[in-house]
Amino acid sequence: MFARRVEAAERFIDAAAIVCDEAKRLGARGTWIGLRFVHGSIALAVASPDFAEPADLTVPLVGNDGELGAIAWTIAEPPSRALERALMLVATQLAVWCTRRGVGAVPRRRPGGALGPRQLQVARLAARGQSNAAIGKELAISINTVKARLKEVFERLGVRNRTELAHAMLRRAPLDGIAPGITRLSTVTVIRAHDM
Repeated sequence: MFARRVEAAERFIDAAAIVCDEAKRLGARGTWIGLRFVHGSIALAVASPDFAEPADLTVPLVGNDGELGAIAWTIAEPPSRALERALMLVATQLAVWCTRRGVGAVPRRRPGGALGPRQLQVARLAARGQSNAAIGKELAISINTVKARLKEVFERLGVRNRTELAHAMLRRAPLDGIAPGITRLSTVTVIRAHDM
């Protein structure tokens, strides 16, 4: 049941919240899940309300390109081997979710790399493999406008082609729609770093 719930999650923060709930059900007092920037610092963290430093158990969150973050738990008593094993399986399930969706360490935006709303729409459609004509039709804009927006997107994200664009969009997807700073959701707190 837990694995199906994680797999059905559409966003990283939703999958992480499910992991926090499962860890609590297993006996962990609190959970912290951090997704890091490519160069080390934390880009996004999801924490259950009862998580407190120092963590009693920490494991790396590993994906296609290696370590992309970490998961830490606070536990009321010294963890039993059974609880450690169960928590490792929980961490593995989140790593599988990340791997299947191409989530990895998050690249920092280049200076001036923020995309405007229309650029973001064009970038998302291009990253999904839609042609310029299909993008123009869906957004009711000319092909020349699509080309101009794509050129701007490529420059701002520092990519050279649609393959690199798709990769960059996947890597930044966990940050989509999450404002920098602290956001409280129903069962977790989300902390997003400013990335230039």
